[in-house]
Amino acid sequence: RRVLFRSLAESGHATDAVRIEAADGLLRLARFQGRAGSPNLSQPQLAARNLDRAQALLAPLPRPEARELLARVLFERAWLDLWKLGDQHGAEQATKRALGVYAALGNPSRTLQIERAQALAELASWQGDFEAERRNGDAGLALIGVPRSADDALARFRFAGYRAESVYQTEGAKAALPFYAERAAMVDDFAHADVSPGKLLSSRTIAW
Repeated sequence: RRVLFRSLAESGHATDAVRIEAADGLLRLARFQGRAGSPNLSQPQLAARNLDRAQALLAPLPRPEARELLARVLFERAWLDLWKLGDQHGAEQATKRALGVYAALGNPSRTLQIERAQALAELASWQGDFEAERRNGDAGLALIGVPRSADDALARFRFAGYRAESVYQTEGAKAALPFYAERAAMVDDFAHADVSPGKLLSSRTIAW
């Protein structure tokens, strides 16, 4: 049934709603196949293929929900390129496209704002731009505030890591120590947010 649905979505007769639903499903599938920082099937090539299919479905659609989903797909592709495919240039190009789509949105969702901050902080870390890493890490922490879910708790932990790393790289270990200690204290959040030990370990969430 799912295969038939995706085939319909990619046909020339699908409605916008069908294309959007199929693209959302492809994004979810790609995360199961190769999302670094979460349990996955270690199938990054299949994940990349499905993200590209989602992009193709969404690219011609002008509806705001399609444009928001396209930005999320592109940020996800950048994350995959960095962590699973080792393609920093590809990640930079995907991020550039995502930012273009994002800039045209009138009212991006909280989820997309968090994903944007995470993508920019991660890319900045790879590029050695630690000021941008700190700026986007702080932005992500401000967006999350008190975690509302397990995903919030994990994202907050990552953002705290970006902040700690950026201070370490620019000011040294002594200045960074309080930020790493703050990050370590966040582990308590996971118990309240029902994050399993397996997901904790697979999410790069061991504090230095």
